[in-house]
Amino acid sequence: MSVVQLAVYIEPQDSSWHRVFSPTLEWVQGIADCIHPCIPLDGWNLGVMFTDDKTITAYNAQRGKSRATNVLAWCYAEDSAWPDQESYGDIVISGETALQEAQDQAVSLEYRLAQLLVHGVLHALGYDHERSERDELIMQSLEEQCMQNFQKL
Repeated sequence: MSVVQLAVYIEPQDSSWHRVFSPTLEWVQGIADCIHPCIPLDGWNLGVMFTDDKTITAYNAQRGKSRATNVLAWCYAEDSAWPDQESYGDIVISGETALQEAQDQAVSLEYRLAQLLVHGVLHALGYDHERSERDELIMQSLEEQCMQNFQKL
């Protein structure tokens, strides 16, 4: 039984990256299972959206950035609008940017999307590699541990 409740969305459905690898709820659940030994997700509710650069750029505009990024994450655990939730977060991943990064790094799109999902979960938990070197080191270590679990799949 899963320790995390997931909702997965793919928008738009006709993106070129989506034809290379199409993440499913079961795939995302598998990544969550790889994350759980390193980062307890008990009681978490996560929304995960795989999208294109245009959509993630629109989300970034709300943050004062006018460009696409590979992943964005929000945590609503302390948000009074969600008093019945132990923890709640949303992760948005640009499949277009992930595909380009996968090609640049000579890895599969599936592997790169898994990395970004792990990275997004860490951001949803409050880690921010841009805020402090300590967070950056913690994130790197946890990402490596989680990806080792992913490679065992």
